[in-house]
Amino acid sequence: MNENDRAELATLRALSSSEAADYLLQKYPRGGTALVLLPHLSWKVSDQRRLASAYLANLPHANPRAYEAFASFMSVKNFIEAIKEHLPGRQTDRTGLLSYYLVPILHDQAKNDDDKQLVRSFVTELEALEIAT
Repeated sequence: MNENDRAELATLRALSSSEAADYLLQKYPRGGTALVLLPHLSWKVSDQRRLASAYLANLPHANPRAYEAFASFMSVKNFIEAIKEHLPGRQTDRTGLLSYYLVPILHDQAKNDDDKQLVRSFVTELEALEIAT
């Protein structure tokens, strides 16, 4: 994190969760620096979902940065729900790229049996999409 990012983080920490989310969505509509800043702040669940909906909308991403950022502060359940929100109607020929970056992150984040089961179920869904193409 560079000096500009640290200054931006100080600004965001002075705001409420909702105000900080609004700020990031307005200033960084495509992600970018926002993905560096997100894990360093505390978010209300509603703001987590709002940010995830905006920044995970164009699945799959060509690198793991967005997935890592959201996995660092979202529950496994909410993170999978945010990903699923953007799966229906997507071109399934790119599901392999999504799986390549996302599945290892999900396995790393799943710490208890419930989370591990959620990840297994979701991976099965992704594999079914891949086979369908």
